[in-house]
Amino acid sequence: MQADGKIVVGGTVTNGASGNSEIALLRFNANGQLDTGFDGDGMVQTQIGESHAVAYAVMVQPNGKIVAGGYATFGGYKDAVVLRYNSNGTLDNSFSGDGIATTSMATLDDYAYDAALQADGKIVVTGYAHQSGMGYDAIVTFAAARFKTNGTLDQTFSGDGKVSISISGHADGARAVVIQPDGKIILGGYAHSNVNGGADAGIIRLQTSGELDFSFHSDGMTTYPFAIGNSDEIHALALQPDGKLVAAGYALKSNFQCFAVGRFLLGTSVDTTVPNAFSGKASLYPNPVREKATLEYELLNAEKVTINLYDLQGRFIQNVSPAAEKKPGKQVETIQFSPDLPAGTYLLSIESSKGTTIIKAIF
Repeated sequence: MQADGKIVVGGTVTNGASGNSEIALLRFNANGQLDTGFDGDGMVQTQIGESHAVAYAVMVQPNGKIVAGGYATFGGYKDAVVLRYNSNGTLDNSFSGDGIATTSMATLDDYAYDAALQADGKIVVTGYAHQSGMGYDAIVTFAAARFKTNGTLDQTFSGDGKVSISISGHADGARAVVIQPDGKIILGGYAHSNVNGGADAGIIRLQTSGELDFSFHSDGMTTYPFAIGNSDEIHALALQPDGKLVAAGYALKSNFQCFAVGRFLLGTSVDTTVPNAFSGKASLYPNPVREKATLEYELLNAEKVTINLYDLQGRFIQNVSPAAEKKPGKQVETIQFSPDLPAGTYLLSIESSKGTTIIKAIF
């Protein structure tokens, strides 16, 4: 969804003559009609690679540019791709020179199934990377890559901009990503369970640096069998206002695929714990708010503080106060929000190097 109510969808379209597929985006007006302001007819097709290309994830940046993530075929193998379009549907040449960034995360195939925007505009894509072997002997890992706003890999993420992690040592993979307000990255998917070739739901949490977060389940990863002895997969993740994680997907139960939903504790919560940087809880008034509100919080020491607004899925919405040095003591700030924010509940995040405190903002 765009801020103006227009709807962007992405996927693939097959060329009837060659049988090859291209990445496809469509944009609809709020009334369901194709938006002719988007590439003239509401539809964009982008050919990448040699044969097949698919967009699995679409995001709209706060500046209106559109990001798509998926895969394309190069040299006979599939690699992760990220594309960025201007709001009119043309490729954004300020991103990787031609609007298209690619990366290989494995010696064989790798796919990007989901993507998320960080508060600083960097793009995280996730999927799976086929490292070696075939069938039962295949080694497939969770994979993630982070791109800078210019389309280059972010070398501060795991040293080279990408990371591959195995939970089971066999066939694992990610299908969803969500970013916590504190910047930690959660990947959801599946991990081989060694039971008749089945899999369990799998979750990994990364530090902002790309390293495993050992405060999550002691080793940064966990599995859960939705249906004992069969195959389970997570395909979507969302963060609740109280900081709990909801994972949705499917479970194979008695040879039937069933809807499956699980809720997990992350060790974080909204407005119930106070990080070391703050003294007492923050408050926002009036709440519900319109375009302006007053924010009060107290710092124990001098801190550089940034204030951001996220939606309930942890997606960045707006920077309401750029990073600035604050003196110790009580802080009273007037917050200006975007006038185009749709009605709903959001997360207002007060962030410092020593911790983040989050409160709900209702519009």
